[in-house]
Amino acid sequence: MYKAMPIYIPIKKIAALSLWSLTLLYLQACGGGEENPMGSSSGDLSSPSSSSSSSSSSSSSSSNSSSSSSSTSSSSSSSSSSSSSSSSSSSSSSASSSSSSSGEQPDYSGIDPVKMAGNPKTIRSNFTFTEGPVWIVEHQALLFTDVRENIVWRYRAPNNFEKYFTNTRGANGMALFNGNELYMCQVDGRRLMKATLPPSVDDPPPPIELVTDNFEGKRYNQTNDVAIRSDGNIYFTDPNFRGHNRDLNYLGVFRISPDKNISVIAKNFRPNGIKLSLDEQWLYVTNNNKIERFALDEEGTPSNPKTYAIANSTLDGMAIDDAGNLYAANKRGVEVFNPDGQSFGNMRMPGGGTVLNCTFGGPDRKTLFVTTGEALVSIEMPIPGRP
Repeated sequence: MYKAMPIYIPIKKIAALSLWSLTLLYLQACGGGEENPMGSSSGDLSSPSSSSSSSSSSSSSSSNSSSSSSSTSSSSSSSSSSSSSSSSSSSSSSASSSSSSSGEQPDYSGIDPVKMAGNPKTIRSNFTFTEGPVWIVEHQALLFTDVRENIVWRYRAPNNFEKYFTNTRGANGMALFNGNELYMCQVDGRRLMKATLPPSVDDPPPPIELVTDNFEGKRYNQTNDVAIRSDGNIYFTDPNFRGHNRDLNYLGVFRISPDKNISVIAKNFRPNGIKLSLDEQWLYVTNNNKIERFALDEEGTPSNPKTYAIANSTLDGMAIDDAGNLYAANKRGVEVFNPDGQSFGNMRMPGGGTVLNCTFGGPDRKTLFVTTGEALVSIEMPIPGRP
């Protein structure tokens, strides 16, 4: 216990002293004051993705699941820790969620993604018909299909390839919902399937179950590509590139609402790839060399389709970056369109083959993975994109 000693200060000087100065003098007389440190607290700002499963309308027999029997070719390569890489890849989400601290989104104006793109690099070739790439953030891995070989491959950098699913009945376009629900279109099975991915990259592949295989009792032509809104609305295309005997007398685009009601939303063109806008208020569908855009209301109901962009080549699957630019695979490469539908140009791929699909991934979401039929290609982009 310190006892304060009397302080004698000439009256003339008191007027010159501020209250703060008097306080300091008093503290010195009392033996000094205690410092009030301000430490920096570092909290984990990454939030685990919600893994709530949505129920799917399943009307399949046991063969529906067995037809997609899964097998894994075990690989002894070291796996990157999924939780730390996904939290370190909060850099991937921080690019879009930087507003949480600053209230501002990154400014991508003035960036030409085609001119500023890196050189395309072939990761691996000698596939047959690569398609449907989708990035799994929790596993830091890319899944993509080889349609004609009935395989879903899993790729982990730098050069780890595994057969993740086999006997896939022509698995083609794929999409992820809630971070762990993988939806896949089967062009030969003519149906939409679903698998709930395990939490760890080291766990075995999950079983595959049926979502839908018919509309009003008639089989689909060839389910091809799928997109899923955050509220659970599912949209998929149903062309007939395989030439199956058709039960439906049209090529359609379908919607499955969150309450599992299936409806046809377009039947007057040749649909192929499908993608949602960043704000999920628009639905893009490729139609030969055009991209059609549907307006979506709050419930996810599409309306008022209009041509958004016209390319010089037939278009296929699509990807979207954080600036809202749309990347469309085509016979000549990947063409990039700004949010107004104006083209930045086309990015050519090694070998000059037809490009079938693309998606963003990697720890910082700046790697554009491109499937070119016989190969898997990567390009480092200046703007991160949505997996």
